[in-house]
Amino acid sequence: MNETQITIDGSQLKTDVKDANTFKGFGYISCNNSSRLLLDYKANHPAVYQQILTILFGGKHPLLRLLKVELGDDANTSSGTEPATKRRQSEPANVCRGAGYQLIADAKKIQPQLKTGLLRWGEPGWLKAQWRQVKSADPDQLVPESAFEAMYQWYKETIIAAYKTYGYLIDYVDPDRNETKHPMFGFIKWFAKRLQTDTTDFPADFPIEAYHQIKLIAADQNYETNFGTG
Repeated sequence: MNETQITIDGSQLKTDVKDANTFKGFGYISCNNSSRLLLDYKANHPAVYQQILTILFGGKHPLLRLLKVELGDDANTSSGTEPATKRRQSEPANVCRGAGYQLIADAKKIQPQLKTGLLRWGEPGWLKAQWRQVKSADPDQLVPESAFEAMYQWYKETIIAAYKTYGYLIDYVDPDRNETKHPMFGFIKWFAKRLQTDTTDFPADFPIEAYHQIKLIAADQNYETNFGTG
């Protein structure tokens, strides 16, 4: 494998802009099933796969300290299709589709303190009817509160499935859509309270108290930065 040497010059950091340009480390997003070819390496060239993950996540000062995965909806959201963990409301969540959750498990073997995040680009078909207005200019008013519980359960059941299948608990969750123009302030607050107070329908060995401590990302915007005033 070819190697490239990179030098980061800390003296070039602009310290007069407060937190705007403060370097906090690199993260990695596994979305649009863009990491799926890594599983081909794992199956056919396991040594190379391990070498790739060691470069990304290994060492005393890991290159990457956060791995965020897409909560897929079986739609091509930009460059590919991330499989949905639930294709029917009644279906048990399946985190073995796609590469993201497996990738987290393998990366955590190298860097146990790796932080993880979960974020959706869209909604699977069984949620679309009530969530159709999520792309409107005022989703907080047009998406009914009656739709919130089913969305929450999709996240919850996926988090539980990842724990049962691979043994880790997700650290960060964004209840809202990726790169939203109109953050759903009300839903995010509702989701936070629901997550922090939920005590039912967990497996017997599930760390409920740690689940209550999952942190929220609010909101994942790329157009404005107005969440703090919402």
